[in-house]
Amino acid sequence: SKWQAGSFIEHLKFPENKLFVTKNGINPDLFQSYKDFFTRKMKIVYSSTPFRGLKEMLEYFPLIKAEIKEAELDVFSGMQIYGVSREEDKKLYGDIYDLALKQAGVNFYGPVSQKELAEHLSESLVLAYPNKFAETFCISVLEAQAAGTVPVTSNLGALPERVENTADGFLIDGDSRLRDYRDKFIEKIIFLLKDRQKWSEMSLKSRSKALGSYSYDQLAL
Repeated sequence: SKWQAGSFIEHLKFPENKLFVTKNGINPDLFQSYKDFFTRKMKIVYSSTPFRGLKEMLEYFPLIKAEIKEAELDVFSGMQIYGVSREEDKKLYGDIYDLALKQAGVNFYGPVSQKELAEHLSESLVLAYPNKFAETFCISVLEAQAAGTVPVTSNLGALPERVENTADGFLIDGDSRLRDYRDKFIEKIIFLLKDRQKWSEMSLKSRSKALGSYSYDQLAL
């Protein structure tokens, strides 16, 4: 991302002319079908590592469900994609996973293939990512956008390059561990779950941007 390039220049004193921003991409073949608001489920997705915001999302979700009874949260999270064993992963983050497994309305899947994740995203309305980690690009958001799943996330790191606030998603300022952030985040989630027209506009813009500019073939040109 441009943000990561800027970090190299600022902190590592890398010469700007030695850097080339490649960006990351998606496989558009995984996102061929598109479902509208009425053919999707009242589902929210969290798809990132556990330490980047899952605990916060699990704390937020009961407040969302109190407002929208049929809402569900699908969690795709785990450290196996980084080569961490299941035993070590559970040792490090088992308390968070247990919270997910015990909470009403939460479906915990762990890490899954890109194909399976794309299928779940295409049936969901919102990607909820209250991250406190400065993303260097964020493929999770890009995959959601390709599926037309509207992201709500933090105004942090490279995420402003992925999300145009209020146009194809929402960026929340501040620290996801604080109440002011929590309240704003939940407000945007509920808004998207209730407002079919605005969700549809943002969904189509998200999908158009992701598929129009971030396929591997396009990035290779």
